[in-house]
Amino acid sequence: IYPVSNDNLWNREQFLATIKPYKNVKLFFNGHNHAGAYEFVDNVHYVTFKGMVDTENTSAFAKAEFTKGTVFIKGFEREPSRKLIIQTVLGAAKMAAESDMNPSELRSCVTSPGGTTEKAVNAFLEGDIMGLFNKAMNKALERATEMAKEAENNTQN
Repeated sequence: IYPVSNDNLWNREQFLATIKPYKNVKLFFNGHNHAGAYEFVDNVHYVTFKGMVDTENTSAFAKAEFTKGTVFIKGFEREPSRKLIIQTVLGAAKMAAESDMNPSELRSCVTSPGGTTEKAVNAFLEGDIMGLFNKAMNKALERATEMAKEAENNTQN
């Protein structure tokens, strides 16, 4: 799929149009391209594993291990090892920035009732994360104001 080359899937554009609406697609494995490939596009990891043929004395293969938020690809022989981070926080921020909904409405649309995200958000709210966030923003604003005054004083001297 990526990088674009003569060896890409013949219906590449159709495939990309099929998966694009689904924000939960984070990873696409395919094989094989003799050189192998990797590209990160639109918050999706595209991994093309190296081909195993046409090499006289070596091979190429891999084992994938999935953990929460990370995929470890253990490459053997010519296949490189990789650590792929599934950027759910970045994806959520991007979704919020691109949406017409306010973040609370958007969260309620994508959070399963009683699910892990709901439990995590509730824990943040119970711990007064909004108060902590507001305190941090106020401290940053105070310091920015001080720095502006310091800069103004330095230009007057």
